[in-house]
Amino acid sequence: MNRFNSLLRLFLLFTLAVFILIFFYVGLYSPREQQLLRLQTELETLENSLQKLTAQKNTLASKQLPAPTPSLPSELVNAFPKEDEIEILLSEWTRESQKLGIHFIRFKPLQEKELPPLVEMPIEIAIEGTFDQILNFFQIVTSQKRKVLISSVDLSKPRSENSVYLILANAKATTYRQQGSQP
Repeated sequence: MNRFNSLLRLFLLFTLAVFILIFFYVGLYSPREQQLLRLQTELETLENSLQKLTAQKNTLASKQLPAPTPSLPSELVNAFPKEDEIEILLSEWTRESQKLGIHFIRFKPLQEKELPPLVEMPIEIAIEGTFDQILNFFQIVTSQKRKVLISSVDLSKPRSENSVYLILANAKATTYRQQGSQP
């Protein structure tokens, strides 16, 4: 019986080892193989979609479409100033800066850029005053009827003069006028 018992145990251990190997193979390799197969089919589908999109892009690129020009309503275009109103802008800004106690150092019109039916007019400005004065000036300029965009603001380190801290502010003010009129 002892010999039979040991043979039976050996057979059960062998069977158990075979089952462990089968489960190990099925558990580790079979799902990975299925996952690889699924990923390969997804990759093929994506490559086909990419080829179709590339073909569409090439057909669209070969067609020479005119560049769209934005059309602005005539009421909006007419709301922008003409040539004679540009000088008024400088005098308004100068008047406002004097009210606030700001010193205008530079008012330099830069190269205009045509954006039909308008012309973009960038203006380089430099002003000196307290931080609050400069902030109030920018607020007044941007809240007037004429639309002005203030950008590229560069503030210097404050310097003390008569117990008041003054700042030099360099900025770019951009406004627009109707095309066809020259300042």
